[in-house]
Amino acid sequence: MGKLYVVVFTIVSNNTKVWKLGYTRKTDVYKRFQKEIDAGVIKDLKIWVSVWVKDSILELEEDNCHKEIVKTFGGYKGKFHNFWLKEMINGLTEMRLFNYKECQYALNLLEQKGSRYK
Repeated sequence: MGKLYVVVFTIVSNNTKVWKLGYTRKTDVYKRFQKEIDAGVIKDLKIWVSVWVKDSILELEEDNCHKEIVKTFGGYKGKFHNFWLKEMINGLTEMRLFNYKECQYALNLLEQKGSRYK
C-alpha cells in the first residue's frame, strides 16, 4: 500500500506558498519531505490529507487526480503545475500556487480514491 496526499508548503527561495498532490510508498507523508525541510528548501509543511491506495494503482490514481484538477482549474500548457520556477528543485515537481478552493477539491478527490485508514 502507498499513499496519495495533498500537502501545502512554502518554497523558501522565493517565499511562495504552493500545494502538491502526489504519492509516496512511505507510511509517513512528512518523511517524504524531510530531506527538503532539513535542507531549508521548504518550510511550513501542512498535510491536508493522505489516503491509502494499492501500490498497483497508486501512480494511475495520482495521474487521474492531476488530470481532473487540470480539467477543472487549468494548468500550465495542459500540465498539472500552474506556475514556473526558475530553479529546479530536485524531488519537487508538479506543484500549484496555493488556492484554498483547489486544495479542498483535491482533498475531496483523494477521499474518493482511497481510505484514510489501513
